[in-house]
Amino acid sequence: MAESLPTVRFLLAGLTAAFGLTGCALDEENFSQYPGFAQYLAAHPLDKAPPDARERSWLEAFRPQFYRSGGDDGPIAFYDDYVSAGRLYDGQGRLIADDVDRDLLNRHRNDPGAVLDHNGKAPRQPGTARVPARVSRDTLSLPGLEEPLEAAFLSYHLVFPHSGIATGIPAWQRALLNLVGDADNWHALDHYAAVVLVMVPAKGVSLDNAGPRDLIPLAAVMQQHNYMRSYLLVPEGQDSHPGQMALDGQGRVAVDVAQASHALFPHRPGRHRHRAVRFLRPERARYLISGEDAPFFAGHDITHGQHPVDYQLQFLQQDDAFYSFQGWLGERRRLPGRDAPPGAFYNTLPPLQPERVQLPVFFWHEEAHGYPEDLAQLDLSGWRPPGPEALAPFWQRLVKALPCRDDWALPCPEAAAREWYGTPSQDP
Repeated sequence: MAESLPTVRFLLAGLTAAFGLTGCALDEENFSQYPGFAQYLAAHPLDKAPPDARERSWLEAFRPQFYRSGGDDGPIAFYDDYVSAGRLYDGQGRLIADDVDRDLLNRHRNDPGAVLDHNGKAPRQPGTARVPARVSRDTLSLPGLEEPLEAAFLSYHLVFPHSGIATGIPAWQRALLNLVGDADNWHALDHYAAVVLVMVPAKGVSLDNAGPRDLIPLAAVMQQHNYMRSYLLVPEGQDSHPGQMALDGQGRVAVDVAQASHALFPHRPGRHRHRAVRFLRPERARYLISGEDAPFFAGHDITHGQHPVDYQLQFLQQDDAFYSFQGWLGERRRLPGRDAPPGAFYNTLPPLQPERVQLPVFFWHEEAHGYPEDLAQLDLSGWRPPGPEALAPFWQRLVKALPCRDDWALPCPEAAAREWYGTPSQDP
């Protein structure tokens, strides 16, 4: 029996490090200190103002409808339910305060060693969930357009007190993980359950003058583990392309929250399995797209969206600790991937931070031929976002799935295909 212990320990280490299908898994060093973030934030500082009245009207008008599974705990309020139940420590492990509020957490948001530790204290009994929501603006450069198009990015973050391993993993893997932790409570706090809506103004309208009725939903970008996935939005009943997602009858995005991991997927009645990996690498992208070449450590998220989530929006500035905290927003658990995360801004690599980059790079679907090869060619080693030439193959794939509409300035797929290739392409 003693001779088998090293083998068991090695296997457990491999499972925790290589699998780790949580909402977002971190290495031993805080991800906020990953090379490139300091340079990126120096060049792109976070906004110090909360959404203004116009932006709040957009956020309210297009707020998604989330659905959770029966038996799963619903989302909570970050400050009222979670932060208020914690104790704050500095990088040397010294207690700063055992009564933490938003002001105190923000005073220590730039300390990468700070820890908001619950020490066994459970978050307060949640009431109505609070969903932090914000707006950023940028431009999109698409083929067929004479000049870049204005776009607004509406972000919504569900908050859960903890995140678990994807539910659909083999029973033997779950049993082993439960020997060293709780597979359903793998790390404290999950605030990466986010959806970003990409909105473009109607023809002849500027974002500075746009009301909710002047904005057209273009796409939804949803967090799924340590990667995202983009879906082009179309009216109800018109989703004829595998990369498209239909709005519901109220013109809103309907989203299912996966059991345990809280990865987000388009709402579908009933119980569904979704292929999942820890990180989106080229070889793993092939499995996500086709189900082929499954990595040894892979699984499935399970959704069963039965219960609508009741929530209120919370309007925080982008440099608030919820987004920008550099320390650990929860317990340190001394196994790979079990540490609590930093702020919600730190959800992907520095060069992929701009939403205008996330939209094309994370647009993949079951018929996305060539996507793994395109991903392999993308240089993400620095902090600067990829340029137009590097993003071209991703935009090509997305533009060919655009719906044709007469109320916006975007090109129809056939015209876009001619722009890129000279003749319409038959590749989805």
